[in-house]
Amino acid sequence: MTERRLHDMAPSSSAGPGDDMHWERNFIHQIKTLKSGSKDQLDSLTDLAINDASKRYKSIVNIVSKYSQTMKPKYRPSMMYVISSLVMHENEKIASLYRQRFAIEISVLVEKICECRTEQLERVRRNIERWREKECFESLVLDECEYHVQKFEEAGKEAEEEERRKEEDGLLGMERIETPPPPEEEEEKKVEEEGEKPTTISTVNKWPKLMPAWGKNVKRQQKQQQQQQQQQQQKKQNKKRNREKFTNGSLRQQQQNMQPMNQQQKQQSQHGQGKPTKKQKRRMQKKKQGDKNDSNKEQRQQEKGGGGGGGEKGDQKKSVIDRLT
Repeated sequence: MTERRLHDMAPSSSAGPGDDMHWERNFIHQIKTLKSGSKDQLDSLTDLAINDASKRYKSIVNIVSKYSQTMKPKYRPSMMYVISSLVMHENEKIASLYRQRFAIEISVLVEKICECRTEQLERVRRNIERWREKECFESLVLDECEYHVQKFEEAGKEAEEEERRKEEDGLLGMERIETPPPPEEEEEKKVEEEGEKPTTISTVNKWPKLMPAWGKNVKRQQKQQQQQQQQQQQKKQNKKRNREKFTNGSLRQQQQNMQPMNQQQKQQSQHGQGKPTKKQKRRMQKKKQGDKNDSNKEQRQQEKGGGGGGGEKGDQKKSVIDRLT
């Protein structure tokens, strides 16, 4: 289907009726068979691309960009030679046509081509250097292309190192797997180990005098630690007691201050004291008026009874009046 579309899109050439119909199919077939990038194949491809280039260059660029992305990665570096043969052609008009068209997507194409083997990346780098010498593309575009090459080179080196480490780990693992010794060698090893044990014990028993002194020092340190812990516990207990005394004393004072107030409130609630009612106010006023009337009556009687009396009676009246007032 893709071949038919490209065939329909391709314009007719002026070479002849046979070449007119089959030039595109021939170009695609040669690209498919292009593996190593031999000179004969490159010459034939450039001849097809140069013939009536003003009409064919767009379709040729589309074919090259497509197959440089879909081919097997190991065959993609050969497409760099095709691009360089068109971009660096002797005829400047043809070269300018292909440069303008490839400049749009050359960075993407180089990135896809760099998915090949790490050994083949040198070929890609050489072509980029040649493009820079001939000034086929802008320097920024070529810098991007070189960055893609460097990125894939570093990734390939890391992959090779990982494989090498895995191989080394596998070999070391095989070396670590030791075959079990025969039973006779095991018995000999046991005998040797039993013979070596008393030597280790003798080396330890060379210093028997230092052991008790070391034990005494350990006991002293333990006692000191226990004493320190006891002192700390006593300090904590004393602080707690002082806090409890302070809090208990303040609570007792508050309770004592609150008790009489509570008693007064209880007595007032029991006797019904509080704000007097209207009836109580009236009764209080009547009592006051009655007391005043009684006092006035007593004064009058005293004045009547003691009108002709001497000085003593007058003094008594004055004293009684003073008392009442």
